[in-house]
Amino acid sequence: MRQLTHFLPIVALLQISLLSISCGGSSGSGPSEPETPYAANVTIAPGVASLNAVGATVQFTATVRDQRGREMPGQSVSWNSSASDVASVGSTGLATAQTDGSATIVAVASPTVTGWATLTVEIIELEITTGSTPIGIAGEPYGLTLEAKGVSTPAWSISAGGLPVGLTLGPATGLISGTPTEVGKSTFMVHLASGGQTTSREMSITIISGHLGIGFGDDQFSLIQPGAYQMGSTNGGSNERPVHDVNITHSFYLQKTEVTQGQWREVMGTDPSAFSLCGDTCPVEGVSWNDIQDFLEALNVASPGANFRMPTEAEWEYAARAGTTGDYAGTGQLDDMGWYSGNSGRKTQFVGLKLANAWGLFDMHGNVYEWVQDWYLGDYYGVSPVDDPAGPLEGTSRVLRGGSVDQNAAHSRSANRFSSNPSFGGFTIYYGFRLARTP
Repeated sequence: MRQLTHFLPIVALLQISLLSISCGGSSGSGPSEPETPYAANVTIAPGVASLNAVGATVQFTATVRDQRGREMPGQSVSWNSSASDVASVGSTGLATAQTDGSATIVAVASPTVTGWATLTVEIIELEITTGSTPIGIAGEPYGLTLEAKGVSTPAWSISAGGLPVGLTLGPATGLISGTPTEVGKSTFMVHLASGGQTTSREMSITIISGHLGIGFGDDQFSLIQPGAYQMGSTNGGSNERPVHDVNITHSFYLQKTEVTQGQWREVMGTDPSAFSLCGDTCPVEGVSWNDIQDFLEALNVASPGANFRMPTEAEWEYAARAGTTGDYAGTGQLDDMGWYSGNSGRKTQFVGLKLANAWGLFDMHGNVYEWVQDWYLGDYYGVSPVDDPAGPLEGTSRVLRGGSVDQNAAHSRSANRFSSNPSFGGFTIYYGFRLARTP
């Protein structure tokens, strides 16, 4: 019994000691000090970058984390480039391309804590890449942003020629904008400077009337009043002689332009034109006289009472001259009035780009040959009546007037006469037409 009694205090003391240890030791020791965060890691974004123009830039950002992986907002870093001749870097991490090569961009948070990214500079030759320019419409806003490759900070300008009246070029943006006021084709030289490089390119913009060659409304026609003129010329072949008096005793409407591809498609659902890519407001061509009869039948069915028809040869020349007596109406200069082999590139052009004659008619000289109603007879002028001649009663070919883009200037004269089989739509000589209407 004595031995057991002696053992109990020892067990009690051991239990008290263990309890003290489990409760954190003696009451005299305080809590540990908090751990001070310090920069332990830096990452840069983007990790890999490339630039392709002198002066082009990329913004790098650095994220600093402490020893426990926590972000340290506001922690400053210093920036360096391993090859400042290739790419320099500013105090904010903005890197600027200088020349071809590679550079390591370094962000330093402390002497022993850094992050890095790879920057490759491969200078692309400066080049204006804008393709075709869109067609503008007189009186309506126009906008085109010029595009280029190898550009950093661009400086755009016009070095030769001029933009259409009403348009300007933004030197920093390359935006051609404004409201054009005159129809026509303007050719100009665009100049671009950027990053120590320069390049130029010739371009052109065509401005058309928004109403010409679209639909068959009254706005598409000029009213031609009765009158007298001398038909024929001594400057052409024998089929233009003798020059003789003609009276047009009735008023009639004549289309201001040649029938366009869009107008033909509206009626027939197809486009036979060789230059179909020229667009809806280019003249339809590749049509025979017989094709036109089908067109007229369909158009008059769709437009009861409109009385669409083809002009007679005498009506056509009367309207083409518009009170003049020379070879070409208007200014008397063919380049002002129409398209022929000397100025067209032998391709059809948008209707209405050249000047109208005094009676508001466009392209009476050139662009496409125009079928008229009459049968052809080479010596018809010798027997032609004075009042409203309508041509021979029969024949094997029909008359075409006005010349075309692949014919020389002589073919575009007001008096020039040409003929072809009525079933033929032309091949290298492009055949089209314009409409007449009886009031």
